[in-house]
Amino acid sequence: MSELIMSIEIYQKYLEARSTSIFNGKFMEYDWEGFPELVGGEWLIYSQMLTEFSREISNVINDLTNYTFWLDCWDQVLAGVGDDEKMSILHDYVNPLAITALNLPYAIRSRLIFGNAHLSHQANRFIDGEEWKDDLPLDDAIYFSVADKYCSKWFSYTKLKLALEKIDNKEYKEKTDDFRNKYNHRFSRRIELGISGLVNRHVSTTGEVSYSLSAVSPLKLGEIVETLEKQCQHCYKAFNRFQKLIHEQIALAK
Repeated sequence: MSELIMSIEIYQKYLEARSTSIFNGKFMEYDWEGFPELVGGEWLIYSQMLTEFSREISNVINDLTNYTFWLDCWDQVLAGVGDDEKMSILHDYVNPLAITALNLPYAIRSRLIFGNAHLSHQANRFIDGEEWKDDLPLDDAIYFSVADKYCSKWFSYTKLKLALEKIDNKEYKEKTDDFRNKYNHRFSRRIELGISGLVNRHVSTTGEVSYSLSAVSPLKLGEIVETLEKQCQHCYKAFNRFQKLIHEQIALAK
């Protein structure tokens, strides 16, 4: 059997899995803001930021939702093949998708923090009046603490912050063996097949250096999907609370 024919048959199995699997996710909506059409020019910066930020936040959460579902379908395909065929499927289809999906919770959390900091900073001018200062840190210095500071005037932010803290949280990092950080800065565990972490360097409290030999098993795709599904739910809740914060802010423009 040629590689092309085999690849087509594999993808057909994937499409069959997609057509019969139950989709448990949901998609974030667009154009939900309800911003007044006729407002003063002082709202221009806020409105333009909101248009872009809300769209891109919906996009990235919807990406995670799609990728998680697609990975679940691929997991069903992998269950019925041997290691040689599995290796080909992982290389051609699963790994690019899984690597991207495992990185997305961090991106979603960071974008929500960034967007909330900017939007709240702009909206604060309508609370602070003449005392408002355009003193938001530069973009590459906007972290959670910055969002906390500039969002503190808004009642809706308290629950939004609680939701944000569950995205890319300690539990997620433990379940994925901190895949996102290790993939980008070190060497992460493999997915489904292969071992890693063969040599480890240790430094004791007294400064003595030692080395150990080991083998770390791969992350299983089914477990990855289960973990990502939980992250999707946290993202949905954060998005809902982001909407409430925005509605609280634009109420000042009506």
